[in-house]
Amino acid sequence: MPEALFFGTIFIYIDKHYVFLAEIEDRIYAARILNIDESKMIVNVREGKLRAGSKLDGILVYAFVELSTDGYEDNVASLNNTGEQKNPRQFLVGQDKLCKEDMISMRDEILSNPVPLELQENITRLNFDNIEDQ
Repeated sequence: MPEALFFGTIFIYIDKHYVFLAEIEDRIYAARILNIDESKMIVNVREGKLRAGSKLDGILVYAFVELSTDGYEDNVASLNNTGEQKNPRQFLVGQDKLCKEDMISMRDEILSNPVPLELQENITRLNFDNIEDQ
């Protein structure tokens, strides 16, 4: 169970699961892991059953990753509102981590979608060559 937060660390904050992406100045960038029902609705976008850019209970559908990490196979991680977390890092404790495949997918999704530029610049430096999969 990782304690430090690094790209791909899964943590819980106010009863919701998040994937830590980066900390830049006083801002935490994280992707929220949606519950199974929200995740199923989001996946419908890729299947053409829902229009991209549609809102599902306040979740803008445009950038997300379908997870394959053990325990999260039926969930997606949404990049909606990333960077809005301004909470002190010392209150966030890592619970788990994404598998290597999901980390690479998350990086690619960040780099190919309209997320904050400072996050994209931070993510381009990541190298996954030495990361072992779970």
